[in-house]
Amino acid sequence: MVGILYMENGLLVVFLQDLIGRYLKRPSLIALGMVIYGISYLAVAFIPNFTWAIVDMFFITLAEMIVSPISQSIANMLADPKARGRYMGLYSLVTGLGRTIASSISSLLMPYALREPLALWGFVLVMAALSSGIYLNVTKGTLTVQRSA
Repeated sequence: MVGILYMENGLLVVFLQDLIGRYLKRPSLIALGMVIYGISYLAVAFIPNFTWAIVDMFFITLAEMIVSPISQSIANMLADPKARGRYMGLYSLVTGLGRTIASSISSLLMPYALREPLALWGFVLVMAALSSGIYLNVTKGTLTVQRSA
């Protein structure tokens, strides 16, 4: 059943990423994506069945389609043009390590999460809200993201 959720995520990205990407002109929209992430992950604590998991995965993927391209654009904008390749490589390394470490920690916390799901997913919501505030501060004064063909 988890494979169906991964398939949904992949299909949504394939068919909607370009369409959504056209509307992501302001870097501050990353804050919206982080809030959607937080609320969607909090909803995991309340999902009663697989149908609702599919609905929730839609919103998690929507947040991914907002956050991922904008975070790459922000890293690109903040990088020194002379060292942009190095910065983007470091960005990829850090995000990859973050995903790996988060997966490891979540597997350790899963027994606790099954007993107290609101505590774990509520913590994720708080982290998403804090990230949203940080992103708003970082992107303050940045009006648009320039896209090249």
